Amino acid sequence: MSGVHEDRSMATTALSAEQLPAWAAALTDFALSPRLTGGDGVFHGRVERFRSPRGISFSMLESGPQRLQPMDDRRDEIFWLSMVLEGQSTLVRDGDAPAPLAPGDILYGKRGAAGALDIRTPFRMAMVNIPTALLAQASLVPLPTHIVHLRNQAGTTRVLGAMLAAVAESLDRLDDAGSFAIEGALVQLVVSTLFDHTGLVPLGGLASSRAAVLRRIWQSVEQRLADGDLALATIAAEHRLSTRYVQLLFEESGTTFRGHVRARRLEKCREALADPLNANVSITEICLHWGFGDSASFSRAFRDAYDCTPTAYRRAAIGRRGVGGRLRGVTLADA
Repeated sequence: MSGVHEDRSMATTALSAEQLPAWAAALTDFALSPRLTGGDGVFHGRVERFRSPRGISFSMLESGPQRLQPMDDRRDEIFWLSMVLEGQSTLVRDGDAPAPLAPGDILYGKRGAAGALDIRTPFRMAMVNIPTALLAQASLVPLPTHIVHLRNQAGTTRVLGAMLAAVAESLDRLDDAGSFAIEGALVQLVVSTLFDHTGLVPLGGLASSRAAVLRRIWQSVEQRLADGDLALATIAAEHRLSTRYVQLLFEESGTTFRGHVRARRLEKCREALADPLNANVSITEICLHWGFGDSASFSRAFRDAYDCTPTAYRRAAIGRRGVGGRLRGVTLADA
């Protein structure tokens, strides 16, 4: 499976009945409906896009003044991000005052969320479409489905914005290996940015103070997933909490400490299996690195979680291409 690069352009031309349907058709890929709101009688539009092996779509849109709003009949299982790199724009939502977007601001939402973007000048806009399953696996809790205005004052929003801008400017140079590395970082950064947005994303039924504690515990677990001796007692001691209290936090969020660790390790292994840079790294090396005791128990757990064997998943994800490499971020002994 490989990434796909697309470039759809319409040369600058006098506004005509032929150009507008072509632009509207291009935006159906984003479940957006355009309505021109001004301009100088000249119309142009350009869409450049790269679709990664895991289904994330990175795009750059360029055009003139218009209103972009969601298509009423599109409720796909897609979360999206958008950031206007050049141009002046305002977020419009029923019941809220119009919100001008400052440089570096990012909009997030689920496809079909109510709202519109009024763009008053020629613009360049970075867009990312992410399958909901990818974000759900990383967040572990329900994510907002309405449009969220992420302002660039927050540190994580600034980092996310820098990534979106850099990727959008490099679409013609992306390949499978590069996009895979970007995918993992992007998903984690989006989730962290949403969590850092004040008052957003309640963790199950947890009160905000306990939710904050659980988030810190999750971060500690993430940093130690490769440690085969990772234990509840270790994490509890690090945060100066009782093991019983930590376990209760996990239970309130709908899982257990052991179940959480197992699910995260499986996901790390799944990501490594799909990474073309790891094509020559054995399944045993991957599962042992991520804390599984042996390949047999890992294979059973993987099949239970994903309905296929690790070998079948790897074959479907990256095929049999002869791409050499080592497990990124891990030092392995030479044979």
